[in-house]
Amino acid sequence: MSNHPPTSTSSKKRKDPEDPVPKTSQNHNQRKNLNRRISKEEQDGETAVEEVVAVKKSNGNKKSTNKSTGNNSNNGNKKEGKWAEQLLNPCAAAITSGNLSRVQHLLYVLHELASPTGDANHRLAAHGLRALTHHVSSSSTSSSASIGTFTFASTEPKFFQKALLKFYEVSPWFAFPNNIANASILQVLAQEQDPTRNLHILDIGVSHGVQWPTLLEALTRRPGGPPPLVRITVITATTENDQSTAPPFSVGPPGDNFSSRLLGFAKLMNINLEIKRLDGYPLQKLNGRIIDAKQEETLIVCAQFRLHNLNHNTPDERNEFLRVLRKLEPKGVILSENNMDCSCNGCGDFATGFSRRVEYLWRFLDSTSSAFKGARERGKTDDGRRRVKGINKSWRNE
Repeated sequence: MSNHPPTSTSSKKRKDPEDPVPKTSQNHNQRKNLNRRISKEEQDGETAVEEVVAVKKSNGNKKSTNKSTGNNSNNGNKKEGKWAEQLLNPCAAAITSGNLSRVQHLLYVLHELASPTGDANHRLAAHGLRALTHHVSSSSTSSSASIGTFTFASTEPKFFQKALLKFYEVSPWFAFPNNIANASILQVLAQEQDPTRNLHILDIGVSHGVQWPTLLEALTRRPGGPPPLVRITVITATTENDQSTAPPFSVGPPGDNFSSRLLGFAKLMNINLEIKRLDGYPLQKLNGRIIDAKQEETLIVCAQFRLHNLNHNTPDERNEFLRVLRKLEPKGVILSENNMDCSCNGCGDFATGFSRRVEYLWRFLDSTSSAFKGARERGKTDDGRRRVKGINKSWRNE
């Protein structure tokens, strides 16, 4: 696999000094292949946009999608292969500086290139465009409210369950941290002197019970069998009546009762399982009484993709949550988090935070492009998650 990006036809032609360079605004309605070059050149305080990277507008065709995805994987660390970022980030910078003409121009270019069913670049452009548009319109309450936000909470429970299971099957996004967490829980239990103690898991995650069947099955193979009682206390995401502020995947649709499915599975495994849900309870206010902690049980905390969403300024919810965990005195704490620089308003302006979110979302889209085979299969599982992360307030206010 070559580390150099493939040379486009347009770049070869430009080696001829007599070959004119087409302007961005010409022939965009007559040609399917649009050539763009994004370069940062300060000219009187404005960033110049020139044509350079060949990108193919996708309309959902599987062949073109797969080819484009492959190119993205090869160029993942090259600026030439990440043209969507080179449009989105200058647009965010123009918004921050108040350069309205620049904003309008870049939004227009993004609109021409964005596609929710294309490769990682096209999809990043599509959802980044929607996030930017939403941010620009957020100054007006009426216009902001008119833009609907698609989340998993707005889908049918059957679709949500299938999408979650498929995503878990083909992507390491969930599978890797879940497997590590389950192995860590088994390791903690193996170190317990009394194998007859009950097990209490504090589930502060977003997996909707997907990771626990594997653990329950492993408990049946443990020497001496499973614990007499397995308790799972689920702390669902705090949304404060706005599901768009919750971490991705954390809020399921109404009617999605994963507890009943998990209890049914435990019954087949001959495991005494109890599940308690605490809906929307603030993590920094948890205590032993709320979760009904008991001295005769082994308490293990499993926190997944939730700590990053806590405020770390004033009030410092992250440190308060960590202090809460210490007071609970658990036997083990398993923390899974995404590797992402903080993008809250207190750690930089809008352009700085937006660029970090774009980079984070690019990693997700590029990695899932390799995992999913075909636009249709990918779209079924990928759309809801990336729309949640790409459009909601996580992009703007964390």
